[in-house]
Amino acid sequence: MFKRSIRLFSKEIKTPGKERPSSFVFAQDYNPEYKKRMEAQNHIKSDKEFRFAIVGSGPAGFYMAKMLLRWVPNCRIDILDRNPHPFGLIRTGVSPDHQAMKKIEKDFSTVLDAHNVEFYGNVWIGDELEA
Repeated sequence: MFKRSIRLFSKEIKTPGKERPSSFVFAQDYNPEYKKRMEAQNHIKSDKEFRFAIVGSGPAGFYMAKMLLRWVPNCRIDILDRNPHPFGLIRTGVSPDHQAMKKIEKDFSTVLDAHNVEFYGNVWIGDELEA
């Protein structure tokens, strides 16, 4: 969800590890109803099931699937990729010594574990077919 901040007044925010006061506060901290209104407007309000197809299983595709699972209650998501494996360049383009980047793969694997998400590999989209 978007974190929108507005400058309301100079207020000290005590955060662990930071000693200096901040002059910015989030509107959801100032107004308790703000967070409820923001969350209510981001949900799709419908009883029917939505189907989404996401082309590409890289970081952008999995982030989109993660947000759809969060904000659309009744949805089925198909993730299509031309590679036989998911995660795009996170799996093939990051060297083995960058383990911090490889941890993102664990986060995205939770998306694949959802009961309404399917991955389809070796799917080519947009190629011309000759008759």
